[in-house]
Amino acid sequence: KRRATAHFVAKPRLLSSAETRVLKYLRSQIGAYGHVCPCVQVADGISVRSKDKSAWGKKFRSISQKHVDFVVIGSDGRVCFAVEVDDSSHRDPKRQARDTVLNKAFRQAGIPLVRFEPGKERSDAKLAAQISQTRPVEAHSA
Repeated sequence: KRRATAHFVAKPRLLSSAETRVLKYLRSQIGAYGHVCPCVQVADGISVRSKDKSAWGKKFRSISQKHVDFVVIGSDGRVCFAVEVDDSSHRDPKRQARDTVLNKAFRQAGIPLVRFEPGKERSDAKLAAQISQTRPVEAHSA
C-alpha cells in the first residue's frame, strides 16, 4: 500500500495587496519611532492571568490560534496598538464572532485595536490618533 505524502510549499504572498498598502502607510507614519509587525499571533502580545488552570486554558485557547494584521511596537519594544484591516471576509458570521473575541481580548489587555476598511487608512481618525500617540512629542513638531 502506498503511503500518502505531503510537502511544504511557500505561499506566493504573506499579505494581501490591501494589507501591503497599509504596511507601507504605517511604516511611513511610524518611521524611526517604532516598528510595524505584520501577521502577529495575538498570544504574542497578550497573556492570560488566572489561578484556575481550566479558566486559563479556556481564555488562552480563545486567542492562541488567532492573528491580527499588524502590531505597532515602540522603539522600546512595547506594544502600542494593533491594526485589523476589515475586508469583506469580516462580514462572515464566523469571522464576526472571531472579531468579537479579539475586541474583548485587546480591550481587557488595554491595547488599542484599530479597525478600518481597506483604503481608509489615510482618513481613519482612530488610526491617526494611535500613530500620533506612538511618536514622541518632539516628533509632532518636526
